[in-house]
Amino acid sequence: MPGLWLLIFRALQYLLVRWIKGLTKRTVTEIDDVFIRVIETIKPPFYLYLAFYLSLHGLRVDAFIHSIARGVLVVWVAWQIILALQVAIDSVFLRRIKREVHGSHKSILEVLRGVVRFVLWSVGILFILSNLGVNISSLIAGLGISGIAIALATQNILTDLFSSLVIYFDQPFEAGDFIEVGDDMGTVLKIGIKTTRIRSLRGEELIIPNKDIAAARVKNFKRLLERRVEFALFLPYETSSEKLTALPGIVKGLVEATPHTRFERAHVHAIEGDKLRFTIVYVVLKREFKDYMDVHQAVLLGLKKALDTARIEVI
Repeated sequence: MPGLWLLIFRALQYLLVRWIKGLTKRTVTEIDDVFIRVIETIKPPFYLYLAFYLSLHGLRVDAFIHSIARGVLVVWVAWQIILALQVAIDSVFLRRIKREVHGSHKSILEVLRGVVRFVLWSVGILFILSNLGVNISSLIAGLGISGIAIALATQNILTDLFSSLVIYFDQPFEAGDFIEVGDDMGTVLKIGIKTTRIRSLRGEELIIPNKDIAAARVKNFKRLLERRVEFALFLPYETSSEKLTALPGIVKGLVEATPHTRFERAHVHAIEGDKLRFTIVYVVLKREFKDYMDVHQAVLLGLKKALDTARIEVI
């Protein structure tokens, strides 16, 4: 009888794997490949024992022997489930790791993979012990106290680790981006497990803890599509109304004649004592800082020339 059960189980596994492999040839996803690897974790010794256990139901055996056989089966089934989940988890992580270009991202995924596997095996072992009749309440309490002690001892390391995971999944920036963090700005060189390295404008390398970056307001200039420019001119209060009326049109024509710009507005904004505040707003349609400065310089030089021509004095 056990031989018949073993033959049936082996045949079912063979047919199931063959059917999934047939689906694999018609699909482009890797999910079916993961299913095949999961099924192949079930080895003949497990089939043999399962066949033996099922055969016991047709025999008159002592209840103690039956309970032992059931306990072994529970442990073995739980073990197989843990192995199957581990294969699935490893497949997901390894596929993601292969796609990553940056070594720091690969390191973060490896750490996360280890954490997930540790949690999986911990839960699985506790489940097995519980089904074997072991009182795991005190064990869980002990693990909780130990976990708190370890967490307190490694608080800074864990904070940086979780911050690196936050940065990885949220992806506010990546290597090569020009960012500003607090009073520091520069190009991101590497996002590590504990720190992020930035090359500042002055040339030095800044090493910033990930926990500081996760808690700070980060400006990512690489994702900047255009730059809004606002500045003011201060004119004497005695400037004639004719010149003030003509000035917005002069500024608009100048900005629109400058490449890579979009004019927004130009107005006499306020009267401040003995001077007039004239505000100009336009947009530079370039994201690089050097290009922005070239365009803004062209606007300012053109504006000075136009003001000189119109004999408009600026304070």
